[in-house]
Amino acid sequence: MTRKGWGFFTKRLKLLRGIVPRWSFFSRVGNSKVLREMARWFVLVPIFVRALATAAREVTDMPQLNFFSHFALPFDWQLLYYSAFSFMLASIIYELRAPRLFRDFTNYFQFSRAEAEWRESVDYLLEAGRFGRGRDDAKVAVIEILRLSDDPREAIDRENQMSTIEDVESALHSITFTGEERQARRVVWRFINRCRLFSRFCCCVFYLIGFSFLALAFFSDLHTVLEHSANTHLLSHIEGIVRLESTRQLHK
Repeated sequence: MTRKGWGFFTKRLKLLRGIVPRWSFFSRVGNSKVLREMARWFVLVPIFVRALATAAREVTDMPQLNFFSHFALPFDWQLLYYSAFSFMLASIIYELRAPRLFRDFTNYFQFSRAEAEWRESVDYLLEAGRFGRGRDDAKVAVIEILRLSDDPREAIDRENQMSTIEDVESALHSITFTGEERQARRVVWRFINRCRLFSRFCCCVFYLIGFSFLALAFFSDLHTVLEHSANTHLLSHIEGIVRLESTRQLHK
């Protein structure tokens, strides 16, 4: 790849990193009870549809029950099914690819207030990062942490000695903090929150698709209800009831 092409790719990658939500966002969305309930539609919708289809085939041969053939559900099952399917795919990606840090803590406040040793924070970092040649983000985060230690000169000595994950682990376990451990935890959280861009992008796409189908189902139902209300002159009936109540109040 030429220097111009590499620069174009780097700019687009940087733009994508700024647009795609962080893991902390997906942690809140993935733990939503509403979306977890939506996943049940993925199982229940085909069962109900098959049951209704079977019942419709059985009653269409009976003239006295022919009105069942015109039975229609009050909302679009297909849209809800596709929405639930998209949410399920996003949840699977989250379960498989989300860093362990976000399974243990839902937000930074919990992580910063946790009574845990620095070694545990290092374990979270090593689990999420991919250290080696070309992993600039991971290396920058580690160097930033080393420079927050009580002896930042040690970071300078170790900058060129972190070619493997064992070197990184040794460097992070050897440092000590007096008053900057909380800031080091913030660096760990920030790095892990932004790692695994492709997995975050896939989660974002499937959640967007799921919410889009869900919105379509909602507006489809709303349109059906409004159309039915217009056909049955519901507003006229309500207006008549209001006038009748007003007349009764005046007579009293």
